[in-house]
Amino acid sequence: MERKFSEKAQQNFKTALNANDWTPVLTSDNAQISYNIFEEHFNSLFDIFFPLVKKRVDKNRFPIQPWFTMGMLVSRATLKNLYQTKLQNNSEIHENVYKQYRNINNRVVRLSKKMYFEKQFKKNLFNLKSTWKLLFEVIKRKPKKILKVLMLF
Repeated sequence: MERKFSEKAQQNFKTALNANDWTPVLTSDNAQISYNIFEEHFNSLFDIFFPLVKKRVDKNRFPIQPWFTMGMLVSRATLKNLYQTKLQNNSEIHENVYKQYRNINNRVVRLSKKMYFEKQFKKNLFNLKSTWKLLFEVIKRKPKKILKVLMLF
C-alpha cells in the first residue's frame, strides 16, 4: 500500500486545509482536546486527498520469487511470445519450438529454485527457526501458530 502525492492533490489539500473551520481548535481551553480535534480534521482531509492505493507489481518486469533472475524474466517473455506465435500460426513447427523452449525454461526454473533453497539451508544450517520457515515455504504451508499459555501465579 502506498499514497500518491501529486502536485494537484497537494494543492487541493492545502486549499481544503485553508477552507476548513479551525475555530473549535483555537477556542478550546484544553490543549489535548484541541490537538485531538486538529488531528481528526487533518487526518480526514489527508485520507481524502492522498488515499492508500494498493500497489501492483508487474510480474513480467520484476521477479516475484527470490530465485527468479532477470534472465528468467526475459525467458518468460520469450516463452509468452512463442506461445502467441504458436496460437496465431497453428503449425507443427511453431508448436515444437514452443514446447522445446517451454521444457528448457521449466528445467531452468526448477534448477534455480533448487539452488536457491540449497543455499538458504546452508546459510541457516544452525538456525532451527529459519530452517523450519524454509521448510514450510518449500512445501507451501503456513506454520501453525503457537498458543501462548498465560501462567497464573
